[in-house]
Amino acid sequence: MPLDKRRRLSSLSDQLAREIAATLSREAGLYTAHEMTESLDPNYHSDIAQSLMLECERMLEGNLTEQGKA
Repeated sequence: MPLDKRRRLSSLSDQLAREIAATLSREAGLYTAHEMTESLDPNYHSDIAQSLMLECERMLEGNLTEQGKA
């Protein structure tokens, strides 16, 4: 992956992580981190991880749309 794309992805992931951290209590954050780790197993289904994946896709699509306009 080209360096500029990796930097954009890193920036978006940092933005999402900060938004999540700002809105969750410590306990909810620990639970969310656990769900994200467990969801790396393809046999494990997590609604939380699925919603985070959808948000990541939305952010990427929005970023790509903005890049296309520039």
